[in-house]
Amino acid sequence: MDPSEPKTGKADAATCHVESENSGSRASSENTFCIGSDHFSELDPLMDLSALTDEKNGIIEKTVIGVLYRLPVAMMIIENNGKIRYVNRKFINVLGYSLDDIPTTEEWFKVAFPQIGLSCETITQWHDLLNRMFSPARDKEDIELQIQCKNMDLRHFHLSFTDLGHMGVIALQDISVSKDLENQVKYREKQQAAVASIGAQAICADDIDDLMQFTVEKVASTLGVEFCSVLEKLPQGEFLLRWGTGWEDWCIGAVIIPDESYTHTGYTAREKEPVIINDLFTETRFKGHSLLHAHDVTSGITMMIGNAERLFGILAVYSTNTRNFTEDDTLFLQEITNILIETVEMHMTMRQLQLFRELINRSNDLVLIIDGVTGHVKYANEKVFSYLGPEGYSRLQEEPHLSTLIQSVDHGQILERLNVSNAFTSEDVFTSHDNIIYDLEINFTRVDDNERKYILAIARDITRKKTAELELKSYAQQLHDSNKMKDIFTDIISHDLLNPASNIKGFTELLLENETDEQKLWMLSCIASNNEKLINIMETTSIFSRLDSMSSLEFNDIDLLPLCKSSIEMFQHQISQKGLDVVLEIEGPYIAKAHPVIQHAFCNLISNAIKYSSNGERIIVGIEGTNDMWKIIVTDFGEGIADPKKPVIFDRFSRATSGNTVGKGLGLSIVKRIIELHTGNVGVDDNPCGKGSVFWFTVHKGMDQSVFQ
Repeated sequence: MDPSEPKTGKADAATCHVESENSGSRASSENTFCIGSDHFSELDPLMDLSALTDEKNGIIEKTVIGVLYRLPVAMMIIENNGKIRYVNRKFINVLGYSLDDIPTTEEWFKVAFPQIGLSCETITQWHDLLNRMFSPARDKEDIELQIQCKNMDLRHFHLSFTDLGHMGVIALQDISVSKDLENQVKYREKQQAAVASIGAQAICADDIDDLMQFTVEKVASTLGVEFCSVLEKLPQGEFLLRWGTGWEDWCIGAVIIPDESYTHTGYTAREKEPVIINDLFTETRFKGHSLLHAHDVTSGITMMIGNAERLFGILAVYSTNTRNFTEDDTLFLQEITNILIETVEMHMTMRQLQLFRELINRSNDLVLIIDGVTGHVKYANEKVFSYLGPEGYSRLQEEPHLSTLIQSVDHGQILERLNVSNAFTSEDVFTSHDNIIYDLEINFTRVDDNERKYILAIARDITRKKTAELELKSYAQQLHDSNKMKDIFTDIISHDLLNPASNIKGFTELLLENETDEQKLWMLSCIASNNEKLINIMETTSIFSRLDSMSSLEFNDIDLLPLCKSSIEMFQHQISQKGLDVVLEIEGPYIAKAHPVIQHAFCNLISNAIKYSSNGERIIVGIEGTNDMWKIIVTDFGEGIADPKKPVIFDRFSRATSGNTVGKGLGLSIVKRIIELHTGNVGVDDNPCGKGSVFWFTVHKGMDQSVFQ
């Protein structure tokens, strides 16, 4: 027998005839009902069956059962004592329960509502429901319940009730599809309400921290999950759990997750798309950070805030239950991340604008933005108002023109010049509120913003610069005059003084040849010696003056060997007087790109070595080749030069004292100047063989020696 057939006897319900007690062998048509006949083919499944209550109970029951059997709606009959009398075929097909599975309402309640449980309260509610079903009221209140089918599916049903006196009929209409759609719509409406709420919060939020915390709490409550967080990307590439809900308090602002693919966060950043975890324990793409395991996370979804080029962070949602995140969930989180990144970028832009404004206000320049059409001042920094003072500020508000600040400025002329060039600079004067006159250098720049035109004016106070320029011009004139005086003085030394000194030298030499008196000879010798020093000083000064005024020399190929030998011969008398041994460590030739004036460098170094050498000492003169340079070396065995004086020994008027010998102060500076004009180097070192010094200078090599020779 088919379990879906009604348990009312062995006869087929489709062909069973029921006769009344007072009928004969032939049933009357008024009290005879044919179960399954065409009389009931168009019965409304939700019809008011109480209309049949005026017939005999047995006939009513069989008739009702026969009708319910074929109805396309799940139906069940319950006695007023709680016993389930009948379930139709649709009930069995839809819910899966037969009458053997649910003989009573309590058994039915256990299997159909396990998510509620068989508590005293729910039993009471169920009996109240049955009492209302069997109440005298004609209008029964329909209800909606979520019932668990035998295959464990939870389905939504609409329950309608009909009272048949000692029995009640319940019609269960499956509304799962419409209910699911309704729940999806409500769920989506809830998400959209959350998006609108977060968007409104983002518009008016002054603090990004408040917005982020509001967002994670709103997202968690909307999705019905325990955890939600925003992980901010740090400059080093790691992610900081900056804002969150559901986590332990110590985690917020402390947990740092590496930007590695073995973490959910790092994997999301690399994939550049939403990543869903259905079950963390069976996940194979990554292991998950210890933070997730410590909080028993099972499912989750993460999404980038921003893009790969500019990633602000990751929005993460987690649940301890198994959760299948839907496409609607992904779209919802995408809308949230769009709001967050736009808000973050807006706040960053606002901070940059505030910083820019602060920098402009702290600038020492006067900055103005002027309307390119009307000439109105649209913006002026604080420096402008410090120059204007309260009265000037009020005047600028009443007449916001650049001419209010600088009367000589004409807006039309500025526009004409900016039409020719995008920027130009001019100078003008400005009188401050305390009647101080400032010289200003004003830079005008044209700025086109779509259809609007602006002029950026940056005025710099150049009063000190102007004063310094005037002073510099005065100093330059004084220097020019001093140079003229120097040239005149040099000419006087070279001609007017040197000629008489030469005459004195000639007459003194003549007297020395003819005089025999010892006293007079001594006096003439003193005159000749001092006059020689005077001539030497004048010649040295004249040479240095000429060298100092030179900027370049004309070079030729010159052999340094004869210059060196002739320079030594010039001092042969002094060498003989002191009994010095001059050693020449040279063979030649030494071809250099030089000017004949370089012989003065030889003479000054040899003269310097003679003066600072004791009687009977050696002086070594040598020339060495280094790459493309010749190095001329003069070594003496005197007392040497102290290290602190070496850096300045070649400076003008610098004097080095060694024993009782005092330098003149210009000889070595002449050497330095000559070598500078030859683009060489000059220096002094300690004598490695003992006491004394090693003076040297370098000049560029000339043509190949063999060719010259």
